[in-house]
Formats: sequence, C-alpha cells, structure tokens
Amino acid sequence: MVVQQVCIEVEAQLKAHFYTYVFFYLECPSHVHIRSSSPDPNTSIVAEAPLISQTLLPPLSLLSTYLSYLSSTLSQTTSTVLYRRISTNLSEHILHRQILFRGTFDAAEGRAILAECELFLETCKTALAGILPGGKIRVEAPWGKLLQAGRLVALEGDLWVGVVDSTFGTSDQEEEWKKTMRTVTSYSDLSRETVKTILRRRNDCHI
Repeated sequence: MVVQQVCIEVEAQLKAHFYTYVFFYLECPSHVHIRSSSPDPNTSIVAEAPLISQTLLPPLSLLSTYLSYLSSTLSQTTSTVLYRRISTNLSEHILHRQILFRGTFDAAEGRAILAECELFLETCKTALAGILPGGKIRVEAPWGKLLQAGRLVALEGDLWVGVVDSTFGTSDQEEEWKKTMRTVTSYSDLSRETVKTILRRRNDCHI
C-alpha cells in the first residue's frame, strides 16, 4: 500500500514533467552550456552539463520527502524493503516513459536524460543519508537498469561507435558483450535486445 501510494504520487508529478519535456528542449536548443573537464570528447560519456527542466524538481522533492519520512519512522529492515520496491517501480516507469517508448533524440538530449536519471539516484542518497545497510551499492541497485540506459544514450565518439558495433555485431559473445557494458556503463542489467532498442532511440543509430 505504501509503495503504491508513493509511486502513484511521484509518477503523477512526473507526468507533468514528461508532458513539458519535449517543449523544454525544443524551445531551448542551446540547453547544454557547461563544458566537461575531459580533454578528449571522444572518450567522455558526458561532454557537457545539461540544463535540467524545473518541472523535474517537484517529483524529486516529493520522493525525497517520502524516503526521509519512511527511513526515520520505520525499522531499517522495513525501510530497506520499501525503498527497494519504490525505487525499482519508479526506475522502470522512467525507463519506459523517458527512453524506451518515445521518439528518437540526439546525443545532447541523451546527456540531459542521463543527468535526470542520476538526479534521482542522488536524491535517494541524500534522503537516506547512509541509513541503509550496504551503503552505496544497496542504494544504487534498484536504479541499475535506468542508469545503464541513461549512460548508453549519453555516449559519444568512439565509445558510442564501439557500443553500437558490439551490440549489433555478431563477433562479441554474450559474456564479452556484458563485459563491454560493465566497462562503459558500470552495469550489465539490461538484456542485449533491450539495449538494441535503447540505442535505436538515438537518431544517429542507423541499424
């Protein structure tokens, strides 16, 4: 009941964000303006820091409030279980709405999507403030698929070309392909077929 209530309320706030998202990026073609410190843009996942839409703040704030309240009023075991279920549901919702089932987008918008995905994780880390056992790994685990997808759509240069070739090619065996995923994104939670769908969301993936 608690999980359902939290997810319904956060997803309702996200609906407004998703509705205005496309207009935000259409009206702000120069929405990336802070350059990365990486000297080689071909080896950087995030070349520039994107401007985050203000419509994302209400769902982030609501999620933070709920997680802080649950972790401060319930036992560690119960709050851990609830956090895992809430985060898993929300991450899947965002993955489907923001990446898998939408139109195509360019690398710049991919970087913006990644920034938003990472904001959800950072919000959880701040709200829980080290309360969960297992530390960083336990907090990140429910967001693994979303973070992997976000990091994939934000790739550029040689990394982007290498991941596309590895995923759609026939030379890489499954374990070798998963190793590539872990090297590039730190995760290998998504199936190869799902990754193909994700890569095709980028308008420079012509396979």
